[in-house]
Amino acid sequence: MDTNRHIKWPTLSVAVEARGSTEIEKGDLIFLDRMDGLRNNGTSTANNSAYPFSMIGGATKTLASNQKLAADNFLGVASGSSDSGTTENIAVATSGYFKFPLRSPKTYKVGQVAMPAGSGTSLYSQKVVLWESGSTYPLGYARRDVVRGASITFLLRSIIGPGGKIQ
Repeated sequence: MDTNRHIKWPTLSVAVEARGSTEIEKGDLIFLDRMDGLRNNGTSTANNSAYPFSMIGGATKTLASNQKLAADNFLGVASGSSDSGTTENIAVATSGYFKFPLRSPKTYKVGQVAMPAGSGTSLYSQKVVLWESGSTYPLGYARRDVVRGASITFLLRSIIGPGGKIQ
């Protein structure tokens, strides 16, 4: 898909290793594998590498549990791509406004939460949903009010905090 999703403001990118067994496209929502059990049905070992949301897969196999894992370990948006078979560093934007398609068109207000989207128990790497009652897995916050929008522009909420430190 390789889509430039950056809209405005500095991106404050970090360089993170993408493993050779992983394909990452520009515009993918990326998590940092910083704790055991984020991939492979909860059997993975943390390796501090970048992975697209589609590779999240904890031991508890529900969409909500995978949305929580993704939001808790959300690094940012891939600024470049990495082909499968190549282990290399990629740039991941950790701040700024980005535009992503919604899973389905919605009306939303400024500040409303954008969350990981998925189907079944799997997450999409380049789609989001709006906050729903009872769930709060924020990736970012809507920039403005929109009536029946097919996409949302939101300010990223990354695990990279002030001074470039992982929270």
